[in-house]
Amino acid sequence: MGNSINAVTIDEVAPPSRSQERVVAEFRACAGKVGGYHASMQLLLLTTTGARTGQRRAVPLTYLPDGDRYIVTAGNAGSDRHPAWYYNLIVNPDVAVEVGTEAFRAVAVIAGEAERGALYELFAAAYPQLDGYQDQTSREIPLVIITRRQGATPVTSSLPLKTPTTRPAQRTRRCGVGSVAIVCATRRQLATSSPCGSLRTGDNTRMASGGKCVN
Repeated sequence: MGNSINAVTIDEVAPPSRSQERVVAEFRACAGKVGGYHASMQLLLLTTTGARTGQRRAVPLTYLPDGDRYIVTAGNAGSDRHPAWYYNLIVNPDVAVEVGTEAFRAVAVIAGEAERGALYELFAAAYPQLDGYQDQTSREIPLVIITRRQGATPVTSSLPLKTPTTRPAQRTRRCGVGSVAIVCATRRQLATSSPCGSLRTGDNTRMASGGKCVN
């Protein structure tokens, strides 16, 4: 179940959704910056509460700023099914958002037809892959408007990952939040790199959609 709305404390930062461990880890370790495929994108972490499980999970999404709002799409890489997080916010629109080093409570609503068209054009101009996703599916890709909850108190969300007490020798990398070690999502391999944005993982570490976060 969701926590009380006033502030997002360090303990409330949610674990990543399945197959997004590496992107979420790099985002949090490097003050909201992610390298490789995502280097030129604006990313946020959206935490929703599971409609059936009640568990909170964070998913990385590309976003478009619109004044004090954040616009994301439920593109799901052109799948014929909406992403799980979309169904979650339909049931519970109270969400948490991490942008850069800031985390705050917010409300997410689906853009109505009157606003969707203009927002779609703006988003597709910034991220042309949205048109490709829409061409792949017969469903209309929803656009989601995220608005900071009134009175929400921002707090830091750049968290160094906790590491096990016993592990192989490892190298560390320097980020905007200090020197941290990132653990690969599979086979407990280490991902090491020197500045943030050039994360390098073991050969057996894989991510959904080839390591890309997909809206």
